[in-house]
Amino acid sequence: HTGHNVMGLTKWLLVLAVPLLVLYVLTRSSKRIRYTVKYTAYLLLVCFIAFCTVIYSIFRLRRSPENFACVTRMTKFLRVPELMGIEYFIEGEEILEGSESPRIYVSNHQSSLDMMGMYLVWPKRTTIMAKSLLKYVPVFGLGAWLCQTVFIDRVSKDKAKRVLEKTIKQIKDDKLSLWVYPEGTRNREGGMLPFKKGAFRLAVDAQVGQLLVNIVNHMKQAVAKTLVSMDM
Repeated sequence: HTGHNVMGLTKWLLVLAVPLLVLYVLTRSSKRIRYTVKYTAYLLLVCFIAFCTVIYSIFRLRRSPENFACVTRMTKFLRVPELMGIEYFIEGEEILEGSESPRIYVSNHQSSLDMMGMYLVWPKRTTIMAKSLLKYVPVFGLGAWLCQTVFIDRVSKDKAKRVLEKTIKQIKDDKLSLWVYPEGTRNREGGMLPFKKGAFRLAVDAQVGQLLVNIVNHMKQAVAKTLVSMDM
């Protein structure tokens, strides 16, 4: 029986090892394949962190921006940037920690890699504004919803207006801060797209301050290096 068990285990190890070896050889021979493999692994890690956040939120029995604590802890615990070969340089982190008053964080958005840098410095009592389609992404959407993400419908202005009015009330009543991408979409070309007015109207109507967050993303290499700087 022992011999059969050893043979069976060896067979399964070979089944796993051969594809991994082939994948390793391919990633060493092609920058494009290496980038694709790493980016796929990155997305899988994001989904895993979202799954952990769902479990964390269920145990807390609360839908709250405080559930983002699980996201930040898992990002640091798993060392996601290091695993992916991504290097983040953060300037002005003390500004984020220096106030407990609610704010609107106004940030540019260049790629999905921005998320990890964002979660490394995530302020307390803060949620994020995102397009409504993201709530239908399996696991990720549920995790985002449980973190009280503000989903905006880009098609229906009436729905978007109602969501903004509800968000203003939450900012005032719950002392909630909000992270907003005023460009409305990712911009991979460098520079910035024209800002939409929503973030600034929120700040004015809720009577809270704004903090500008500038993300500079260098993606010319197969492995991206992201520079995050924060300025008043």
